[in-house]
Amino acid sequence: MEWLAQNLPHDLFRHKDSILLAAGVALLIAAAAFVWKVAGFGSAREPVADSSAVPKAEPLREYRESPNASEILATINHAKLELKDGVRETYLGRHVRWTLRLSNMCKMPSGNEACSIYTMFMLSGTQFKAVSVCFDIDIHAHPFLKTARVNEAFTVEGIIQDFPMADVVRLRDIHSIHKAVAESSVNPPASSAHIADSWPHAG
Repeated sequence: MEWLAQNLPHDLFRHKDSILLAAGVALLIAAAAFVWKVAGFGSAREPVADSSAVPKAEPLREYRESPNASEILATINHAKLELKDGVRETYLGRHVRWTLRLSNMCKMPSGNEACSIYTMFMLSGTQFKAVSVCFDIDIHAHPFLKTARVNEAFTVEGIIQDFPMADVVRLRDIHSIHKAVAESSVNPPASSAHIADSWPHAG
């Protein structure tokens, strides 16, 4: 031990306090760096997306054939008086695809001779038991309607807007309309369509 003390540099013992201080500082720096890295501040991190801020895709709307207009009106009319409004509201906004028979059509009173918006009145059901379905449509966009005949069958896709009468369903936003194959056992012979000034009567 005496030999070791004699041969070691005297400066090492003279500055041992400085060495211990430097070691302590280095230890503190290393600890701080470790904590910084663990906390995630030492590296760039991708921002976490807020899922609530991402707009959700609108669900696809399916046009359904059931229930038909007759079934809907029967459900509403048979509901208890205090429940009728609630039952009626459950059908508003439904996307429907119905096969209907033309009853008549009426040009919208706009004062403009060039107006091509017509209200179509159609029937749902058999000739013995039917209810009315009406909607507005641009007849110029569907030129085949200009030569449509009474009782001719059409498949119509639209959205239920309201029930203006006990036996009438009004549609809006007609998505498509095209001729359908009429069943001769259900529909009477077709005749030329005519202009109407009032609501059609079911039957």
